[in-house]
Amino acid sequence: MLLNLTFFYFAMPRLRNLSEARYEERLGHWGFWLLSAGVVGMSLAFGVAGVIQSYLERVQGLPYMVAADPMRLWMLLAFAHGLLAVAGGIVVVYHLLAMRPARARGVAAGALAAAG
Repeated sequence: MLLNLTFFYFAMPRLRNLSEARYEERLGHWGFWLLSAGVVGMSLAFGVAGVIQSYLERVQGLPYMVAADPMRLWMLLAFAHGLLAVAGGIVVVYHLLAMRPARARGVAAGALAAAG
């Protein structure tokens, strides 16, 4: 995931002729953190559910359908974090496709642009 994000954030400014200019980063940061939090949350939820399932089925000897009931909370958390990851992915894709140069900040930047 991170390698793909790195590649696209390296390539898209160059494809849009923004390689020398700075571009708005706030939306990209939001997308990155939403996507990262979603993936980490899913990983943790699936990990906990897997430990619970292994314990109940292999140590306790319960059948699958009985062992699946205590995992419902963790599967719900994995689903919620999956939605978070999808939202982050949508934000990142939108940011990459709608990338534009950053506006100059402050009066000093405006004065430098007018003098140049």
